[in-house]
Amino acid sequence: MSAAILALSPEHTLELGKTLGLVAKPGDVILLTGELGAGKTQFTKGVALSLGVEQPVTSPTFNLVCEYQDAECSQNVLRHFDLYRLDREEELEDIDYFGLLEDEVVSVVEWGDKFPEALPRDYLLVEFEYVNESTRALRYWAMGSNSAALMDLFEEAAMGSGLVASGGMSGGAPAEVSDVAPSEVSVGAPGGAPGGAPGGAPGGASSEAPGGAPGGASSEAPGGVNDES
Repeated sequence: MSAAILALSPEHTLELGKTLGLVAKPGDVILLTGELGAGKTQFTKGVALSLGVEQPVTSPTFNLVCEYQDAECSQNVLRHFDLYRLDREEELEDIDYFGLLEDEVVSVVEWGDKFPEALPRDYLLVEFEYVNESTRALRYWAMGSNSAALMDLFEEAAMGSGLVASGGMSGGAPAEVSDVAPSEVSVGAPGGAPGGAPGGAPGGASSEAPGGAPGGASSEAPGGVNDES
């Protein structure tokens, strides 16, 4: 199951993250992939806001994982990973990666597809593709029943809030970039991903990230910067 949408500005990216955060539930796993500066952390900030996080959210590039509590600081509601600096799959064990993903909190993982043989059982993959200095194409793949339900809720909420046009996530690639408001952006399924897996990979695993970057990682930022990570 897959879909795509254009984010026309960093503010639009934030709002899309907030919309996903509104419908995410404890235990959901959201993997983010895309070049440096594509908007992954901006999107995560939106998720955090809707979960009631009041602390500043930054990419945990050096800490590898950060935990955030709700406004009352009564419980953890978000766990934010960044796998960019890891070199080997075995290093995931050092941070108890899979154990932490099992906790009843929302988990957002930047560079989440870096180790294709170590993907979670059920996750929503969001790829951030550079379009121009302010615009990104966000492509979604639901890999599992829980993430499929999450993506359905996200679609409904995004259309209800006017972030995407009516018509839903069906048919075609994201709309061409133009001077339109976020509410006028159309949504569609990305081409070339049969079976709902990035690049047509069976079982949700692939040796290449969507868009063809080996291991899902890139060490260089695109020509325009939307966000720090």
